[in-house]
Amino acid sequence: MQNLGSCSTGQEQCTSEPFVKNKGRVSSWRWYPAFCAIWRILGRSLRTQEKGQALTYRGVLFLAGVIYLAQQIEICRGAIMIYLMRHGADPSERYGGWSAYGLTEKGREQVHSAKGNLYNKGITQIYSSDLVRAKETAEIVANSLSLEITYLPQFRESNNGLLAGMLKTEAAEKYPGMYWNALGWTETWPKGESPEQFFHRIQSAWYEFKKQVGKSNVLLVSHGGVMNIILCLENGIPYTNKETRFQIKEAEIVQMDI
Repeated sequence: MQNLGSCSTGQEQCTSEPFVKNKGRVSSWRWYPAFCAIWRILGRSLRTQEKGQALTYRGVLFLAGVIYLAQQIEICRGAIMIYLMRHGADPSERYGGWSAYGLTEKGREQVHSAKGNLYNKGITQIYSSDLVRAKETAEIVANSLSLEITYLPQFRESNNGLLAGMLKTEAAEKYPGMYWNALGWTETWPKGESPEQFFHRIQSAWYEFKKQVGKSNVLLVSHGGVMNIILCLENGIPYTNKETRFQIKEAEIVQMDI
């Protein structure tokens, strides 16, 4: 996995490749120069032997190299990319979650700036959370790529119930000390969901999504909390609401090979 921008991950800073899960699709080609060097060394070492025997050894090495390279080509042909994108900025003075507020002007500018990173990626379909800020982000990208959007409500941000879209100053008065990272694992937002419920919702949605996208590159527009769970799942990291494992910037794009 790799993001198409800069980020930090709590313990380390990173610039262009913070989330990488190398499956050998590109880096394995680095062995090609070594193969050529072995070919030359083997040829020199066999000059004192019978010509026929030397050709046999080099033939075996050549055949092994052909098989290896063919395998790499087949792996690359089978690579499927899912691009995850966080929505652009929404009103910072209000709670997000299931807020009905859309992108700010800054958010729209962020998305327009980021969309170029999705050109020529072979994306055939766009999927998006159906919350307004995600929909507006997806629409900007879809218009640029001339693609349709399928809305998936299961990829909404955590349901923060009565606090959705509420001014943070008002929430501080009505619900003092009520913060996402302060909730217990099974404790819910007022008329919302708990971290446990949120995690299991996204886990189930993500595994089903990977099955259904087929053999094509797709874009999924969602939210910071959603992307954190997905990245934890894909990196084998336990998820917790007490700590943000991956700092995902507004309109940031993360590339994942599945």
